[in-house]
Amino acid sequence: NDRLNFKVDAYCSWKSYNQVIQSKSDRIQFREALGRKALRTIPTLARAAAGEEGTASEPARGHSAGSLTKAVAGAERLLGAMVEGKFIAGWAYTGDSAPPEESDVVCVERTSNGVCSRKPSTAPGVATGGSLGGFPDAVDIESWEDGGPARFYLLLDDEVSIQSSILLQEEWTRFYPQHVGSVLQAYLQETLGSSVSVRWEEYYMDPRRSSDPDLFDPRQVLMEWQLE
Repeated sequence: NDRLNFKVDAYCSWKSYNQVIQSKSDRIQFREALGRKALRTIPTLARAAAGEEGTASEPARGHSAGSLTKAVAGAERLLGAMVEGKFIAGWAYTGDSAPPEESDVVCVERTSNGVCSRKPSTAPGVATGGSLGGFPDAVDIESWEDGGPARFYLLLDDEVSIQSSILLQEEWTRFYPQHVGSVLQAYLQETLGSSVSVRWEEYYMDPRRSSDPDLFDPRQVLMEWQLE
C-alpha cells in the first residue's frame, strides 16, 4: 500500500541485482522465480491464482479444450488483485487480439524489448477488469485448440515500478523490474503447462498522445502477450 517506498525499494534493489546477477540466463531465471514466489507468498495474488473458491482445481493444459479461457480468466483475477493491492491503478484490453494499427503513431520510448511507436486503434478507458476487448473470442479459441498461437494486448495504468524501470534503463541496464509481467507469466506458464511458450514484451505509453518527444511522460505500460 506504500507506493512511494515500493518505488524506491524497487529502484535500489534492482540496481543491486544488476551488479550481482550478470548473465542473461541467470537474469531470466531470477525474473521467473520472482513471479512464482509472488504467486505463492502474496496472499491476495495466491487467492486470485487459486480461484474464487480459494482452492486450485486441475487446470486444462496445453491447447486442450477450455485451457485458454481458463488461463485468461485467472490472469484477469490476478490483474484485479493487483488493482486492489495498488500495484496498478487499472488495466484494460486494447481492443481485441488484433495488433495495433500502423496508422496510429504516437509517443516513442525505448525499452529493453523494443520501441513503442504505436497506440491501440481504439483507446479504451482503463478498467479494473473484465473482457473489455472480448479476448478470447470464438476465433481465438478455435485457433488455439487447433494448435495455433494466441496473442493479446494489455494496457496497465500507473504501474507502480514504471519510474524505477525507466530510471534504470536510462543508466543503460537491461535488467529492471517487470513485476506484473513476471507474475502473469508465472501464472500462465503454470496453468497452461511446460509445453506452452509464454512470452511478453512491454512498451511505455503516454496517454496524452503528444507527438512531441520532449513532452513524453509515460504513465502506462502496453503489454504484448504471445502464447504458443
